[in-house]
Amino acid sequence: MSTSLDKRSINSIAITPDSAYAVIASGNNDLQVWDINKRIIIYALSGHEACVNSVAVIPNSSYVISASDDETLKIWNVVEGKKLTTLRGHTDWVMAVAVTADGQRAVSGSSDGSLKVWDLTTDCELFTLHSHRYSVDSVAAIQNKYVISGCDRAFIYWDIQLGKRCFELVGTMGRKLSVIVSEDGQRLFATPGDRVVEVWSLVTQKPLFFLDTRNEITGKYEDFIDIVLTSGDTQIITASTGSLQVW
Repeated sequence: MSTSLDKRSINSIAITPDSAYAVIASGNNDLQVWDINKRIIIYALSGHEACVNSVAVIPNSSYVISASDDETLKIWNVVEGKKLTTLRGHTDWVMAVAVTADGQRAVSGSSDGSLKVWDLTTDCELFTLHSHRYSVDSVAAIQNKYVISGCDRAFIYWDIQLGKRCFELVGTMGRKLSVIVSEDGQRLFATPGDRVVEVWSLVTQKPLFFLDTRNEITGKYEDFIDIVLTSGDTQIITASTGSLQVW
């Protein structure tokens, strides 16, 4: 275990259900585990052989799952600080991972253009979803049955119990670097990295509005890192290379 501070990019952050730990995926191939109350790094989870792009909490457990450029996903016990298993199957970088609310399934998106659905009770692949033409850069779980994935310009809504595509949304140009869905499963928020936040109705399958993300102080546009929803879906927070903005 290591307690050295990460000197490279922070790509993704997950908070454990008890709000005790923050797990940070970074460009130095490790995941750093922070004690939130003490504000210190407890250790680093080492095992990936390349940049870690995404990390997600597995509900009702002390586990997280990470996605890496080494074409694998790994499941970790955060409390004990150890790797549990490695999931293999993608043929290119694994860019994103999301977990269903019941903690039973994970969905990973890859630069190979596919999504894979994993059974977390057996650590086995259930099936592969094909439809995107380019790298799948973001994935969001919608309750226990659906996910939405983001690629260059397009979003695809999937039924992961039947393993089929439901519909596609064509948005603005640009990689969909982060997607989140409201608690009621009716609205989609996405950061394509091209100066706007896209907000869609998943009921009508039409855009609701776009948010201009120009920095109010500098007057410049900045590249997005991530987007989060506050409790109750009343506000969103966008993180860029130079600022945080609350909407």
